[in-house]
Amino acid sequence: MVKCSSSSCQHATGSGCVCTCGHGNHGAKARIRWAKALSKEVSQRNSVEKADAQLTKKQRSRAKEVLRKQKESLKQSRTSPRKDDANAFFEANRTIDIVNWLIEHPTTCDQMEWVADQIGEAAENLLLQFPGKHRRVADHFWCDALAALASILAELLETSNQLIDDVAEAIAEKVWNSVEATRDEEKGNAPYQQQSTRKSTSRLSRDYQEGLQEAVLKQTVETLVKKIIKKASAEPEMTVETLLLQIRLLAILFCPGPYAHRAVWNNCVVPLIKDEIIAKSSEDMEDLKRLFDQPWSWDL
Repeated sequence: MVKCSSSSCQHATGSGCVCTCGHGNHGAKARIRWAKALSKEVSQRNSVEKADAQLTKKQRSRAKEVLRKQKESLKQSRTSPRKDDANAFFEANRTIDIVNWLIEHPTTCDQMEWVADQIGEAAENLLLQFPGKHRRVADHFWCDALAALASILAELLETSNQLIDDVAEAIAEKVWNSVEATRDEEKGNAPYQQQSTRKSTSRLSRDYQEGLQEAVLKQTVETLVKKIIKKASAEPEMTVETLLLQIRLLAILFCPGPYAHRAVWNNCVVPLIKDEIIAKSSEDMEDLKRLFDQPWSWDL
């Protein structure tokens, strides 16, 4: 796992990771730790778990208050989210809904932790080859890979319900092709973005301009995906549906800003809202939810 420049990285709740992990640790591991801590009786928690539980309580209270205030400022006529709408909505989902779901599904929580660890390892290996490029790697690269995998798994569901080990390589190649195509098209502009700050080049162009070589990025994604597929296929109870759900949840946990990331929005956010996995923790979520439960409808 990458050594972060700050011990708070795994507990980060905002976007814009600046640690050397290149977003490989940012936020996702924390929510999994919080769920594990809260799933234990208070008397059974060790000192680290007690600290995690206290931090969880603080962050969840903060998220609820921010969500409440944001709802109060929302006009019913609004059809696309503002930045603060999105920040409040996704932070509440990550810190409340997803953590609650993980507490109720401990086996899945363990499996998702393993996937998150593989992303951390992949981040470390990639940044060893591209030192100093953590900001570039943090520009939605890991959630791009997860969203692409979710898309391919959703396609696989139409033909098979059980993962087969020998299709891992084919899936990995399809995931990379999807990541490459998505990053080549998406610029990373959010619906509220001012014209003066809108990006004009694609994420893939910025990757290459800053020296991230296509061959290395492809190998990174394919190696990560094959590990995930082969591990999942070795689990007797693992189905495509189960893995797809885990990947969608992780994509939201890893993504620094789903409101500026069409692949995560369409492949992960909308399906999870439709399945009532997220966006259900409070009444304050309802008015904001309508801004996020439809497919992406604005310029890239």
